Amino acid sequence: MPESISPLPSERCAQFASDERIITAGKLFSATRRLSKALDQHLIATTGLSLAIYEALVHLLRSTGSRLTMGELAGELALTTGGATRLVDRLIERNLVTRVHCPHDRRRLHIEVTGGGADALERATPHYLEALDCLLIDPVASFSLPNLNEAFERIAPEPFQPEVRSSTFSIQTSAT
Repeated sequence: MPESISPLPSERCAQFASDERIITAGKLFSATRRLSKALDQHLIATTGLSLAIYEALVHLLRSTGSRLTMGELAGELALTTGGATRLVDRLIERNLVTRVHCPHDRRRLHIEVTGGGADALERATPHYLEALDCLLIDPVASFSLPNLNEAFERIAPEPFQPEVRSSTFSIQTSAT
């Protein structure tokens, strides 16, 4: 009786690699990385601010009272608390933010945008919007931005708290 030859690993995995869901996710991840890199390079070249600094300032100014705790900022930026601490240290060195004690609990610290941080964000935003229009908005102009925003919110609702249990995966939000 002839031995059956099992397919090579690359042949067995080819079906996974051609799964439309994996292809779609890969394109989304690649597009996100390329967009982030291009925006970062443009912002640094035109304003001296990195995309991480720009995003931190936007999230802080958009929050209630223009301040967040370190944990809240880390959550907003999808960083570890250590990553957020290093970013805030860089922002403080540049006088863009300051740490202030919470008025109701002096053990808590808030990160607050300084006047210099607000000025830097105001100067950088036209450059950011120019690049955003060219790199993101114009290429998807045939799609409705509100519909795209709704789709992105469905993909990663805020706050995003994935819950993984063995072979099941679900997303928990504050509304659930």
